[in-house]
Amino acid sequence: MQFYSGHTYHVYNQGNNKESIFFERDNYLYFLSKMKGHLTSLTDILAWCLMPNHFHWLIRVNEQYPDKTVFHNKGKKVNPLNRAIGTLQSSYTQAINKKYERTGSPFRTRTKAKSLSEDEKDIDNYGIRAGTLCQKKLARDLFDLPEDPEAFKTISQQTISDQVIQKLY
Repeated sequence: MQFYSGHTYHVYNQGNNKESIFFERDNYLYFLSKMKGHLTSLTDILAWCLMPNHFHWLIRVNEQYPDKTVFHNKGKKVNPLNRAIGTLQSSYTQAINKKYERTGSPFRTRTKAKSLSEDEKDIDNYGIRAGTLCQKKLARDLFDLPEDPEAFKTISQQTISDQVIQKLY
């Protein structure tokens, strides 16, 4: 996927054959640390969701992102964010395989990303968590979201139009 500066994306992947990619609490925490290490220099993380067999990110690519810069990887052109996502998943895979005496990638071959328009408001973050990984203020500003957790929860539970759902999946 080609990523562009200033654009917002829904990025997701799941386990091979829908199998688990996270096996215990420490796996989730390790993956979050990998996200912080590999994504935050290129993106603002607006929201994330880690499930036992898949993950979702809502990210906004930094304004300074080099839209046309590519790295050559085994003869293929790879842009910096694709490379960062690949490195994140590869390093996570190596750690999981070593810890659980596994082989092969727990992830499906391709991580998918869908570009979102700026007027979408489906971010699942009620303000309950005190974490710092998500750029909550930027998410509120971009999507004109209320700061009050209850008001946000009300907006989040509204029916999502079919047009928006098609962009997400």
